[in-house]
Amino acid sequence: RGLVVCAGGAQPLVNAFVSLYVLHHTLNSTLPAALLHWGPAEVSGGTRAFFGVHLPSVRFVDIAEEYPEWHRPLGGAELGYQLKTLALYVAPFREVIMLDSDATPLQALAPLLDLPLFKRRGNLFWPDFWHDEPGVWAALGLRADDPWEHGIDPWEPRWDEPGAADREDGRPGGQFYKI
Repeated sequence: RGLVVCAGGAQPLVNAFVSLYVLHHTLNSTLPAALLHWGPAEVSGGTRAFFGVHLPSVRFVDIAEEYPEWHRPLGGAELGYQLKTLALYVAPFREVIMLDSDATPLQALAPLLDLPLFKRRGNLFWPDFWHDEPGVWAALGLRADDPWEHGIDPWEPRWDEPGAADREDGRPGGQFYKI
């Protein structure tokens, strides 16, 4: 069990540091954390040293080193959201809580992994901050319905943000490509 945050570059790393610092030092989270990035240029030695002083338990994982040969090439200079599926693939934990670098939890996250819905389905996802803006959903050709309020099948592909996932047999299945 552990937390995964994708971050590379100055602003996402600052955001990730704040989130992880709050989790570990304010909310007393005991979940181990991994910060995943793409390539050595995204995380400097100074950044690693800073994390080492203030959050020594955080592991850095370079997704580029773990990139599967069978996967299609990633495009564009800004990888960002494209790394989330791969982050689940290379995460050093079987049960993963993936947190956006700009999200700061208000309570400990480990209890999410004990929820009956997570145990039954093997995953939990939640919408991004703009989930209630109908114009965004309509432009994407998606519904803004909350599956728990409206009885929608949670397996139906929706526009969701990171959440918690249980990796079967140590690697994610095709369902992660619906994220």
